[in-house]
Amino acid sequence: MSNNTSLINRTRTKRKCLMIANDTYTPDTGADTRMDADGKTWNYKGARAARSGKRFTQVSQELLEELDTEFRKLVYARVCKQTQTGKTVR
Repeated sequence: MSNNTSLINRTRTKRKCLMIANDTYTPDTGADTRMDADGKTWNYKGARAARSGKRFTQVSQELLEELDTEFRKLVYARVCKQTQTGKTVR
């Protein structure tokens, strides 16, 4: 789907998606070390330190296309739900 036929404002939708993702993301706060089935110990302390403060910066095109499709379905359902009379779509 080209950007010219999209019903959503992609820039504002991206900003809103990033804001929601960054506000709701909570990093894993489990133990710093874990042992796997083979007895190897894994240390996640460095990985968590590298991730702290990082924020989401991109929104996939698939998500934007899915949101645009859902919005189209919403508009279609809303317009078809009620009997339309006169000049104004209600």
